Amino acid sequence: MGYGKETLLKATQILESRRSKAQRIQLARHMEITEKIPEIATYEAKLAETGLAVVKAFGMGKDAQAYIEKLASINAELQNIIRQTLKANGYPENYLETPYHCPKCEDTGFCSGYICDCRTELLKTIAKTDLASVSQSANCTFENFNIDYYPLPADESTGVSAKKRMNEILEYCKNYAEDFLKLYQEGFLNMPWNKLFRKELAGRFDTSLSLGEDLLFNIDYLGRCRHAAVISDALIHYIQEEKGNTLSTKKRDDKLEIATKVCNGVQNYYEKLTGSQRMHPVIAGKFVMEFFDDCERLDKAHELRTRLEKCVQS
Repeated sequence: MGYGKETLLKATQILESRRSKAQRIQLARHMEITEKIPEIATYEAKLAETGLAVVKAFGMGKDAQAYIEKLASINAELQNIIRQTLKANGYPENYLETPYHCPKCEDTGFCSGYICDCRTELLKTIAKTDLASVSQSANCTFENFNIDYYPLPADESTGVSAKKRMNEILEYCKNYAEDFLKLYQEGFLNMPWNKLFRKELAGRFDTSLSLGEDLLFNIDYLGRCRHAAVISDALIHYIQEEKGNTLSTKKRDDKLEIATKVCNGVQNYYEKLTGSQRMHPVIAGKFVMEFFDDCERLDKAHELRTRLEKCVQS
């Protein structure tokens, strides 16, 4: 899809702003840490020495490879020491890393010479916002769709009543939106392994995620296809160990960030279905429950989760 110069300029400015903000945060954190934990600066100085030593190693001839491997091992050990030191002092292990909005492209919008997915999504968002500002599409919802504009008498040539036909289409769309929410709430959209896809319609997985990318892939596919079928036969059996240590079951530091991204993806698709920009209680409830799943430190987390489940079900 082509975009105008103004849209491209806005995207570039937003990416530059994100990158600049992330770098400012990293600089402020670095100043904070080196003041509170002075030994971090010592480790970083040693890291810099290994980097300089690598450059010098290229003039060592045949002995360079073994020496560089040794330096790499030292470098990795120093980085591990820094992470453990941060953790011991109550900081996240990645606290000194630059918190880019998109770690894959580091907020440049490009990866290895190709346009990053984050830039593509940003362009879509900007174009959608600009279009909504000059159109009435934001006010077009199921609630205010009025079939009274369509004539009730059947057309003489087709024998079809436009009003009855539009009412059937409206009910079909409403049912589709409700079915989507049920599939989402019950977890049927969470995985791709029990589904068959047409290759030419399939998009790409968000490789910057290690959790939630399957759900976003499936929702993106729903937006590309015109028909979907569900069968009751069990064609695949997924066996999971009771004490498995999978990415989806273990405690993660980025759980809230991922849940937010997934929630936004689901809500965006629901907006396309219904035209409503209000977040549906099912989507909001799933987001909050995902958060509480990983918040063992909160008092009465289980009680709050139970109340939310009842609200969503009602």
